[in-house]
Amino acid sequence: MTLSDFFSPIDLEKITPKNGFFNSHLGMKIHAYENDFPDLSNQDFDVAIIGVADERGAFNNPGCSLGPDYIREKLYSLNEGSFKSKVVDLGNILAGHQLSDTYIALKTVVTELIKLDILPVIIGGSQDLTYAQYLGYEDLEQKVDLLVIDSHFDMDVLSEEESIETNSKSYLNKIFLHQPNYLFNFSNLGYQTYFVNQDSLRVMDKLFFDAQRLGEISGAIHLAEPAIRNANMISFDISSIRSSDAVANVNASPNGFYGEEACQITRYAGYNDKLSSI
Repeated sequence: MTLSDFFSPIDLEKITPKNGFFNSHLGMKIHAYENDFPDLSNQDFDVAIIGVADERGAFNNPGCSLGPDYIREKLYSLNEGSFKSKVVDLGNILAGHQLSDTYIALKTVVTELIKLDILPVIIGGSQDLTYAQYLGYEDLEQKVDLLVIDSHFDMDVLSEEESIETNSKSYLNKIFLHQPNYLFNFSNLGYQTYFVNQDSLRVMDKLFFDAQRLGEISGAIHLAEPAIRNANMISFDISSIRSSDAVANVNASPNGFYGEEACQITRYAGYNDKLSSI
């Protein structure tokens, strides 16, 4: 089995503007899987975009499985900066027969890309896919420093079961309790006190995890830079951005990061030479 078996190609015609892309647009720079799957071992790629078209683990967020192609439509029309893009778009991982099948597919892809020293950027689906992303480190024999940008601690308790399946409100429990444990540190940026129960805060304190309240760092994102720079893996919940700047997300609240602050967080992530998946 090869990585190509997990992906569905991109229909570039659907996301290309009526007048086509300009030469400076990312749509002309990104090597996209449209017909032939890219040869990752013989080409010098730095970043791989992965869409995941599965929303079964989403909480109150219907349609998030359609996100990858809508994001591509805007991303491909951006202009390249003062750098040479070495980005490959591998297409979409379609929903498996069961949610656990999607997790296994994403885990396998993340593992192989990290081995090739290619940064996976996962778009679409819901935040429960963070657990599948985390599982990608299981066979790499390395500890993970996980950073989550979220207004909540997603630690709701699920019924006891052997399945790896979880949801966007419970995936952190799966990560914290996973055996073998290869989580070195966990950090949260932007939690909002009224969305977090005190038991969860006590757990964070007991495990010596880092949690920075929105009020502490909003308007002072530079205070979060150490946590961002130290992370191996980053998971960004769009609902951490205030609803006026993220109008398409039904779970966003009136309070949250400004859009520019979210961009600043991603810029700091770009300076992190330890980062291996996002």
